[in-house]
Amino acid sequence: MSFVATHCKTRTISALSLVLVLLFGTNLPGGAQKLPAEVHPSLLFSAGDIPTLKDRITRQPYSIWWKTVLDRANSIPTSIADERTKARYAKSAAFAFLMTDDTVYAEKAKELLLDMKFPPRGGDLGEPHNEGEVVAIYAVAYDMLHNYLQGSPLTEIRKILAEEAQRLHKGLVIFEVNLGLKKIKLRLHETPDPRDPGTLHLDNWHVRAYGGLGLAAMALSDYTGEDNSPQQWSDRAFDLVTRSLWHQIDDVDGGYAEGPFYMRYAADVYLPYMFALKNLTGVDLFFDPQIQKMHHWSLNQRMPNGRRPNTEDGHVDDWYGHYLSAVYPNGGVHRWDWENNVNGLYTREFSEMDAIAIFDDAVRAVEPDHGPTIFMPEAGDAVFRSDWSEDAVYMLLRGEHGTARAQGLGHEHPDEISFILYGGREMLALDAGYINFINHNKVNRGGNHNVIMVDGQGPPNIIVGEGVPGFEKGASIDGGKDAFIEETFTSEFVDYAEVRARYSGVDIRRNVMFVDKTYFVMGDELRDDASHTYEWRLHGHGGGNGGGQYERKGTLAKWIRPKAELIAFMPPQDGLVISEKDMIHSFDYLQEPTHTMLQVEQSGKNVNFLTILYPREVAGTVPRFTGLTVSGGKVVQMDHENVTDLSWLHSPAATNIQFMGPDGVVESDARFGLVRYNAEKISGFNVQDGKYLTAGGKEIFNTNHTVDVSLEIASKEVHGFVRGPESGYKLALNISGAVGNVNFSGSLTDVTVEKQTLVLTMAGQGYLNISRDHSAPTAVLADWNLVPTKFDLLHNFPNPFNAHTQIAYSVAQTGHTELVIFNLTGQIVRTLVDEVNVAGNYQITWDGKDNAGVYVGSGVYVCKLNSGTTADSHRLLLLQ
Repeated sequence: MSFVATHCKTRTISALSLVLVLLFGTNLPGGAQKLPAEVHPSLLFSAGDIPTLKDRITRQPYSIWWKTVLDRANSIPTSIADERTKARYAKSAAFAFLMTDDTVYAEKAKELLLDMKFPPRGGDLGEPHNEGEVVAIYAVAYDMLHNYLQGSPLTEIRKILAEEAQRLHKGLVIFEVNLGLKKIKLRLHETPDPRDPGTLHLDNWHVRAYGGLGLAAMALSDYTGEDNSPQQWSDRAFDLVTRSLWHQIDDVDGGYAEGPFYMRYAADVYLPYMFALKNLTGVDLFFDPQIQKMHHWSLNQRMPNGRRPNTEDGHVDDWYGHYLSAVYPNGGVHRWDWENNVNGLYTREFSEMDAIAIFDDAVRAVEPDHGPTIFMPEAGDAVFRSDWSEDAVYMLLRGEHGTARAQGLGHEHPDEISFILYGGREMLALDAGYINFINHNKVNRGGNHNVIMVDGQGPPNIIVGEGVPGFEKGASIDGGKDAFIEETFTSEFVDYAEVRARYSGVDIRRNVMFVDKTYFVMGDELRDDASHTYEWRLHGHGGGNGGGQYERKGTLAKWIRPKAELIAFMPPQDGLVISEKDMIHSFDYLQEPTHTMLQVEQSGKNVNFLTILYPREVAGTVPRFTGLTVSGGKVVQMDHENVTDLSWLHSPAATNIQFMGPDGVVESDARFGLVRYNAEKISGFNVQDGKYLTAGGKEIFNTNHTVDVSLEIASKEVHGFVRGPESGYKLALNISGAVGNVNFSGSLTDVTVEKQTLVLTMAGQGYLNISRDHSAPTAVLADWNLVPTKFDLLHNFPNPFNAHTQIAYSVAQTGHTELVIFNLTGQIVRTLVDEVNVAGNYQITWDGKDNAGVYVGSGVYVCKLNSGTTADSHRLLLLQ
């Protein structure tokens, strides 16, 4: 296994960048991808693979792609003006030759490659990102045809590709100023961040352009005759591709700042480049920790139909599971992702040959075994999901900050607290999406998202070449605003997340409960002592001319699709102004359909909105919603079959909230909550930031500190999630019957019974499970015990380090554990742990020595933790 060399941030004036340049030179990591002598074919496959490919194309799904390729090779136009089209047809014809041994296809491919006019020969390939992709396709086509070519055609085709590679290495000019006696040219690899001229901005253009250069360098590794060598081309390509990806990917959760669409767009080139790099040089970028996390992030974001959401500047898009299923140990998950797609086995047009060569149908598809609700706060994503099936209920709640927001730059949308909602195989609450870059300003404002407007302004965002609507004094230099996904947990009863943001001088917190993996309770808190007019917006997928219907009666609105509908309900109150408006959205290129947006307006200080979002299949049972009379906040009652759910949002001006439940008055000081009744008995509750809950004169729980408690009360057990201060707290629960085992995955130091009440002395957060026996009075019958902490590899400290660094980790289950230090090429440097660890927390010191006791040199190393089937890794920087 090989690992990428180093992670270099792009702020060129930073101390870390200076250290890395001193260590490795300007091409990071300097020669790690040493080119071998030319062998053809080698980019997609080798000559030894051709018999396997000939066998593959006789069976599905390969035969379907092969038919497409062969039909294309048989229908090449006699005259092609577009240079990209020439390269694409040449790739198809070259592959058809290798599969059939028919030289007619080889001749067609040769003619197209010879006719190619890259910019050095007067051609125009458009913007740099297009140019890089065409170079990549041309290099692969030439690589497949090389052994057929002879004499001057071979020399000329290599020359055509080399001229273009030299042009890419020098740097494509993206901006030029004529000062009379001197022209100033800005090249792609020198792109400054417009927010800070001392910083480079690296994006999908760089990945695509220099991924193409890297493939050209590998195809021409023996070439001579240009100003720079193929190895120098390769160094430049490796440097720009890796730095561009690292610039865009947050290094904790793997979020790609430009969004899933532009990640896929970059992958058109970086995936073939990385495969060729791995096969020819042994440098395996797929196992770079940051890139692994990005691919995992993409899997976690998938909608139930298998497609990726159209957040940021992006279309609803697909992903290349056939590439990842072939490279990762858990490739079966990526095959499952790829196969369970409403569009079938997605391969991009003119890349069917890649699928035939790379996809291994011996890898068995496996549904993900994590989630289904997944929180990725550093990527800015909270993904609520009922299960991994195509019928799942799904919500993506957004809250970006740091890398995930700032590096999106021109493709970033102001969607700080926005969400999309999918259920019943229908998109129900939508994101504005992306038409194309020229028209993205039609859909990339705050008001185009499911956010709250403050005095007519949504979250601010810098719009390249325009003013900055909503930009307030004191905002960050790029005009954007950070938002934070916080306080998350999952349980059988409720999944929960909060997203916090601030814009237009108002502190905003959106609280979301996913109840029973079925529906959502959303509480929005807007805090400013000054009075504002707030507009709560929901862009439903209905009404307008985009299909589906919209209807509203009072505070209950419906967006109705053929298979499912979304119901939105708010408790009625004086002062609400409700209206509708048709607005544009886009799911695909150049689409501009309209939908109906619901707008609920409320004015005042420190305003709250409480909303039920209920997705349902059209044939399902319709719940009944009621706004209750309440003291101290807002309450919605929902009755569905034999269940009654009461959800509340506490007014900041009140000390508690009181309302009538099925068994009497419900009272709590909790900020946000829900209590469930089943046959007039409480069967579960979820409260956030509270100290007590009573119902019908009976105390349900109380604590000596503000806590979050989410518990489901079943006949044989009470289970759920509890979160309180790390300094400790007591939680008193009124539980009838004897108590058996008490398990808590946080810190549990004492269990007692006081006046028929179970009292737990706890610290921190974790999952609580209490077994029950109704045949005996309340008592503790068995010893309570602790459930170990979760699996976790913490970042080493200090980092960078000189003599020693501390590495802390946790394992959740007793089992064999390995903690290993690797060098840049994947070789084991030091094995720190190789033993059975019982569940718990550990810390170990690395002194910079290898297994032989010899000090290793300065550089970047990878620390990898394996425990059972779980693994994680981080980079370490050693400065001797």
